[in-house]
Amino acid sequence: MDFDIIQGSSLQSVLEEMGENLIGSKLSSVGGGCINQCFIMCCPSGAQYFIKKNRFELKDMFQAEAFGLIDLKKQPGPSLPAPLAMGEDGKESFLILEKIESSSLVSNFWSDFGRSLGLMHLHGEENHYGWHRDNYIGSTPQKNHRYSSWIEFFAEQRLRYQGDMAKHRGLISSEDRAELQSLTERLSEILYEPQKPQLIHGDLWSGNFIVGPDGMAWIFDPAAYWGHGEADLAMTEMFGGYHRDFYSAYREVYGEEPGYSDRREIYNLYHYLNHLNLFGSSYYSKVKSIIHKYF
Repeated sequence: MDFDIIQGSSLQSVLEEMGENLIGSKLSSVGGGCINQCFIMCCPSGAQYFIKKNRFELKDMFQAEAFGLIDLKKQPGPSLPAPLAMGEDGKESFLILEKIESSSLVSNFWSDFGRSLGLMHLHGEENHYGWHRDNYIGSTPQKNHRYSSWIEFFAEQRLRYQGDMAKHRGLISSEDRAELQSLTERLSEILYEPQKPQLIHGDLWSGNFIVGPDGMAWIFDPAAYWGHGEADLAMTEMFGGYHRDFYSAYREVYGEEPGYSDRREIYNLYHYLNHLNLFGSSYYSKVKSIIHKYF
């Protein structure tokens, strides 16, 4: 491993390396979405940690999340929790994260959030789209082979990959898959090539941020890769959108290319396809309507 977090064969072993003790610690279940089991651990020392658990075979998912958090923490932008330790405990794998205390919304929260995300998207040091490894979007594998073209990357590694998965699972028909293929072949008529790749969160819906103890936005559960900031921005609007002050402040920092509103649904088609693959046919009609929108 080339990132500096504690790793061990059990929860007890990593806690000992952290200077904590499993004996006397309290583990309380908390809501954490539908992918992992999530807990708050209160240790005898008074320290608290956020712990995610899942099946043993999904330990790679936690490793990818740790990489994503570390890479994003190197950029300017919203704060993120630090990954502290990971390991396997019997039939389970786990990830221990810094616990972030939530606080109440303050008046300038949304504008500060928008500006910080804009700063994150302005910063870029990579020459290719993708990432140094594959990761996950939810529990779905997310391919990140490197491409010099954003449009080709998004077509192949995002839309076609999800479409092939949905076809294999019987969630879309051969005709649907052919329509998606036709759409991806015309992406250069809809999307544009940004000046440079930007490291993005990748899964920035409203459930993946909180108001932190400093009154600022803290983001988590990344599906990070070098892409286009518009993809992050589009997902913030997927389930109703953030406050208007967020978007105004974001555009003050990052700007806006004409035609974003016409591209937004293409970016969110990726996430709707993923929801179709994760949660089933209730998302089929939305996938179909977005594809047909561009014909």
